[in-house]
Amino acid sequence: MTRDETREKGAKESGSISEDNFMTYLVSKLTKAEQELQRRVRPRATDSAKVIQVIETKSVRGKGTEEDVVREVVQYWDFDGNMLAESDPCAPLPDRWCQRCGKRVKANDENRYICQCGFNVLV
Repeated sequence: MTRDETREKGAKESGSISEDNFMTYLVSKLTKAEQELQRRVRPRATDSAKVIQVIETKSVRGKGTEEDVVREVVQYWDFDGNMLAESDPCAPLPDRWCQRCGKRVKANDENRYICQCGFNVLV
């Protein structure tokens, strides 16, 4: 045990300094970088979490070309047949899905989403 550690332990156990003063002393020993990191980091806990039932589907998508590689796509659905989420490792953002034909729709030059089938996809 170093001399500083012995001094800290003795001061704490003897009660010669209050808990607040002792903590202040310890914090003052931190380097400036550590203090700066402590000021910036503000961890936030999860506000809500619950277990729900969904349907998970896994499928292969892609033509096997450089522009459309073959990959596994995971989709999550509710029991009414509504897609909740999709994990496609090659999906460029932002994309939308056509509610009529189910195809991926990309934004045009005017930032509007119009499917090839003519359906105007809501954003």
